[in-house]
Amino acid sequence: MRRKLLISFLTLLALAVVAIVVGKKVLVGYLTPDFLVRQIERQWNCRAQVDDLKVTLLGTASVELTGVTLVPRDDFAKEGKPLTDRPPLDVATAPLRCDTVLLELRPAELIRRELNIRQLVVSGLSVSTSVNHEGDAAIERLFDRPDEAAVPVLPVAQMAVSGEEPETADAPKSQPFATVADRIDVKDGKAEFLIEASGTTIRLEAFQLSLTEIDVNPANIGAHNRAAFQFGGDLVVIPPADRNGDGEYLRGHVSGQGEVNPFDPETAKMNPAWASDLTLHQGAQINTFPVIARLQDLLKDVDTAGVDLSDLNIRGTLLADAKTRVSHANGRYLIEKPLELPLPDTTLMIQDGSWLHTGTNQHAMQGRVIASEALTQKIEGKVDAYLKKKAKGFPTESLRNMVLGPVIQDGKLTIQFTSQGDLAKPKADIVTPFGNLSEVIDTGKATLKTLEEAGKSLLKGLFGK
Repeated sequence: MRRKLLISFLTLLALAVVAIVVGKKVLVGYLTPDFLVRQIERQWNCRAQVDDLKVTLLGTASVELTGVTLVPRDDFAKEGKPLTDRPPLDVATAPLRCDTVLLELRPAELIRRELNIRQLVVSGLSVSTSVNHEGDAAIERLFDRPDEAAVPVLPVAQMAVSGEEPETADAPKSQPFATVADRIDVKDGKAEFLIEASGTTIRLEAFQLSLTEIDVNPANIGAHNRAAFQFGGDLVVIPPADRNGDGEYLRGHVSGQGEVNPFDPETAKMNPAWASDLTLHQGAQINTFPVIARLQDLLKDVDTAGVDLSDLNIRGTLLADAKTRVSHANGRYLIEKPLELPLPDTTLMIQDGSWLHTGTNQHAMQGRVIASEALTQKIEGKVDAYLKKKAKGFPTESLRNMVLGPVIQDGKLTIQFTSQGDLAKPKADIVTPFGNLSEVIDTGKATLKTLEEAGKSLLKGLFGK
């Protein structure tokens, strides 16, 4: 009996597989690379290339795209040429390339000609673009509506793609689609952004990104314009070509989570604004940013009362995770929570309210440089040595407190600073209460001498010689 049941089950399974294979030709035969390329080029201002496409209806239905490439729109896209009549794209220079794109679908809806996506997984994403002086990335133009498109603008979260001529004889003449992505994942991605205003290159390597709680509809962005996200990857900041000797400005692992509003409510165009809790992880290497280099020079120039700040090194390996909250809109990045960067000799703290604009390369920053306890003691020792030599008998303890007291917080030397203007040539300044101790000492000595002479005169008047 069991054997008969098993044979019956296997027979039904075999018949089901045959039915699926036959049904696939009838129901999804129109899903070809040419069909998808045509849909992409009708919606976006780009030329597309899809190397291969596979449809699976066993288990969770899925469509896997291989070799998806987007480049700026050209005549081949404008004329709707089939892929066989186009030369292959140079994927090495393409602004956007994906090794694979996997769409997990609801089988019943696929049969009804609805492409409702449960999950979209993008693997091997590669993005390369520049950012102009307004803070706009060149790649954003790929996702504008094509000028010659006659089809209406449709929601991203529920994009109705109008039907067209079938790719096979089996396919119907017109097939409306609706796509809804419950979740979008990017795996093993890399992105490179050239900042035109400064020549700096920002890279994200081996990054992972997940978009969830997606509620986006450009037709009603007042109520539907958000998604949650999580990300992680290796951040590398590279100086302009004329400053290669500086090495990398920064290399470290970053991660975070937050919320993004993909569309500008005023223009209804894609212009993402987001806010994220951000972590720069322990072990990151922080090198010579122009602001840091300028602060380093200013610290070395401080020479008041023997205060030698040349040992305040604000570069090195991050000793612990540094956490903050950052928001972005229209190219402007705002620090919403203080950022504390613990380094071997110092801690660099950037105050909330500091900001930078990647398009114009402008910034405004306030912060503190905090010396370690060991370095603070070393600086105090140098001040003591200076005072003993300079004061020549004048009490030094009160003088040292006078000099260092205002800048000692919790037993550590703390220097406040500001910086603004062009990031390449920052106008940085040290805000400290250091005074001219030489004047204090000279005034003190003169006062003592006057008191001494007044005392001698008084004694002489009282007792004669």
